[in-house]
Amino acid sequence: MIWHKKDITLLECLLYMTFMAWLFSASMIMVSRTWRDCITISRKQRSSITLYSAYDLLVRDLQCAPSGRAAWKEITPTTLIWHSGGADIGWFVQDKSLIRAQGEYSTVTKKWKKKHANVIAQVDKVQFESGTGGRITQFNIVLSDEYTTITTDILLNPRSFT
Repeated sequence: MIWHKKDITLLECLLYMTFMAWLFSASMIMVSRTWRDCITISRKQRSSITLYSAYDLLVRDLQCAPSGRAAWKEITPTTLIWHSGGADIGWFVQDKSLIRAQGEYSTVTKKWKKKHANVIAQVDKVQFESGTGGRITQFNIVLSDEYTTITTDILLNPRSFT
């Protein structure tokens, strides 16, 4: 009678372990690349959502802003401040943050006397441009961060002249 061995040899064991180690390494490389790509996509999506939400809030504020230049307290490439109703509303950049403030702004000292401010978004670049003349009809706005850039023209509501 011939007896069949059920044991494995040392060489077979080493080959099996080598193959499993190679298979595990290859799968871990694929998993880590996929994970890195997912993280990058997630950051880009978060960036877009944040910047477009900030843009939406800015557009809503500007649609209620007066078109008469007398009601505007400051217009610079990084700052917009106007008087609306009983308060001043301002959008400006400070430490790479887009901030919306509401309160009382002094045109003499160029500072807020009273304000309630919120950080709306982290941005790399903000640029506001308006036309010249007695009325402001539109703003060209650029909002940008690491992944997303929004460039658009916003038309002001022509019904408010003060």
